[in-house]
Amino acid sequence: MAITGEGASILTCMLMTFTQSVLRVHPFLYKEIEAAQNKDKRAGID
Repeated sequence: MAITGEGASILTCMLMTFTQSVLRVHPFLYKEIEAAQNKDKRAGID
């Protein structure tokens, strides 16, 4: 990606769209991310 020149913004937009789509469609990935960001570590592990 570092070598791409003028297509970098298009590539970035596509990667962002892909990531958002994966987070919405995946059955438990969003819950895993929320658990990892939980300040209460014990609640995050549970």
